[in-house]
This record gives sequence, C-alpha cells and structure tokens, in this order.
Amino acid sequence: RLRCDWSSDVCSSDLAGSLEKGLPACTACHSPRGRGNSPAGFPLLSGQKTEYIAKTLKDYRLRNRQYSEQSEIMVSIAYKLDDREIDALASFINGLY
Repeated sequence: RLRCDWSSDVCSSDLAGSLEKGLPACTACHSPRGRGNSPAGFPLLSGQKTEYIAKTLKDYRLRNRQYSEQSEIMVSIAYKLDDREIDALASFINGLY
C-alpha cells in the first residue's frame, strides 16, 4: 500500500512503492529527489506541476499517452493506481527538490 495521508492527499517522504501492489518506489528510477536518470532515460520529476503529473499517470493508465518501449514500465505502474493514489502521488512528486 502506498504510504500516503489520504486525509490531506499528500504522500509522506518515505513513499517506498508497494510490495502488495507490485509497485516499485518512484525513487528507484527517478532518484530520491526526483532528478531523474538521463543516461537510463528516466526523466526529471521534481518540481513538476501536480496537474501535469496526475494527467500523465492517468494517460499512461489509459494508454492514451504516446509511449516507447522504455516507458512501458510506467504503463504497468499507472495501471495499478486508482485516481486517489495518482492525485496523492502527484502532490508528493510536486514537492521533490
């Protein structure tokens, strides 16, 4: 289960994925501060607008976003998230620096 405070829709700083849902930690690919990993093709997330992150994750989930073989991992991750989890995650990502 994602470690989020659903009452405020903000994920805590110890968001570590979910073994139960088969979700890796965002930081595993995008770095602990969300700075990404350019050589591996994982983009910068820190400071992205909440709305953009939420829309992107929902688009991945619905397969409405143009994606490459490299971003297939995001499709499989987003598919396992409901709207509330996506909104909370987007809020958390927005606060990374």
